Amino acid sequence: MATLVVPLWPSSSSWPLLTRKYRSFIKGCFTLNAFQALTLGRNSSSFLASPCFTGEVKVSKLGNLRYNCLFLLRLSSFFLFGLDQQLRSPAAMVLVHAALKWFHSFVPDDGPNPLDNACCKNLIECAKRTRSNPVDKKKPAIIRSIIDRHDAEEASLKDLRITAISSLGFAGFFRFNDLPNILPKHLTFCDGFVEILVPRSKTDVYKEGNYVYIVKLENKYCPVAILRRYIEAATLDLSSHLPLFRLLMRNKSSYSLRNGKLSYTRCRDIFKTTLKDLGYDPKEYGLYSLRSGGATAVISNNASIAVSERLFKLHGRWKTNEAKDIYVLETECNRLSVTKYLDI
Repeated sequence: MATLVVPLWPSSSSWPLLTRKYRSFIKGCFTLNAFQALTLGRNSSSFLASPCFTGEVKVSKLGNLRYNCLFLLRLSSFFLFGLDQQLRSPAAMVLVHAALKWFHSFVPDDGPNPLDNACCKNLIECAKRTRSNPVDKKKPAIIRSIIDRHDAEEASLKDLRITAISSLGFAGFFRFNDLPNILPKHLTFCDGFVEILVPRSKTDVYKEGNYVYIVKLENKYCPVAILRRYIEAATLDLSSHLPLFRLLMRNKSSYSLRNGKLSYTRCRDIFKTTLKDLGYDPKEYGLYSLRSGGATAVISNNASIAVSERLFKLHGRWKTNEAKDIYVLETECNRLSVTKYLDI
């Protein structure tokens, strides 16, 4: 058995031949519009859901699931080509291709997955090359200015919170999604360092947990000392099950912590407002600037040659070198060092 897919082209000279003369020889012939078969989904939690595009395969109209799903998915190339003409970003095509490929894995078919064919892959690669935009990378953050401004002796809980978030994110290479999951009970203060349990993170798909170790420094920029001061000012119980960083409630002359944890947007606004007050352009920085700033600071330090590649990746919870290199911004001095050894 084979499936013949013919584009809907009534004005072509071969159309009468295909639809009249040979139609009687073909069993199960029907017309299917690929864009009507794939429509916007209504359930954001469905397996084909995505923020950009949601595809829902309407198999209820097609009768035999096995035969017609195969027929529908063999139209994938036509559908992806049409989708490419409508979209400005290739991200939606990548998501739809992955969703349809995953859906087809449940169809009882012994043959290869139609979404693995070279035509579909070439369409996606073409969309990436023609419609991709350069990534607007945020600058690495330098937290010394934040600490100098907000870590004074008379600093309020509000000042200590942004200082603790900045220093901890910088020293621990934390993503923002890691910080809200850290509870006071995950902190273990030892002699000369602090041990932080990250219960779940982006790369920890099985939620096994990771430990981050931050050493105690002998200066005012010490992340461990700043974290301790924040905990004391907030009167946090180290056995508490509430988030470490939370929303604030303003009293008459002071601040106190509420039970709700900081959202991404609220924390980003606080961080950018802090940078703006210090004279920086907030558009050039984001919360990932803390993670990038810490990684860049270690690489830029000549003494960091003692830190092995494996330990560096382990501290940042990176799985591959490619993922790690995204966060490291090489300085001009390091870039110029390459041409110093040309031997000419």
